[in-house]
Amino acid sequence: MRPGLPDRGYFGHINSWTVTPIRAVWAVTLFSILPGLLDFASPVAVNAIFSLTAMAFDLSYILPIVLRRIFRNHPEVNFKPGPFYMGPGILGWAVNINCILWTLFVSVILSIPTTLPVTKDTMNYASVSYLRPVCNITY
Repeated sequence: MRPGLPDRGYFGHINSWTVTPIRAVWAVTLFSILPGLLDFASPVAVNAIFSLTAMAFDLSYILPIVLRRIFRNHPEVNFKPGPFYMGPGILGWAVNINCILWTLFVSVILSIPTTLPVTKDTMNYASVSYLRPVCNITY
């Protein structure tokens, strides 16, 4: 079995007393603190980063749903329904379309500033950060 990290098993070491990978837990904890430290530099930047993260996370949920509906009749796709599959009928389509539209709506809401009036300090730059690479905008 090959390790996931090139650390020669350092983070995969299991503590004999707790029977847990303590080194990995501490590494993840310290790594998770780093985005929070950005708040000291610029709360506006942190707001944009967290909004972008939430938008990307939500959009990742609808990707399998969209691909399932687009490639439903493709000969190489062997779809195996899970326990909550609503079938290929109108109910399944309605729930999928509702899920897709709601997620797109929430993604737009997450990019709107939360306070009025909007100033350079209260602007949510998630929309600008997201649209710049998508629309190939240069400044």
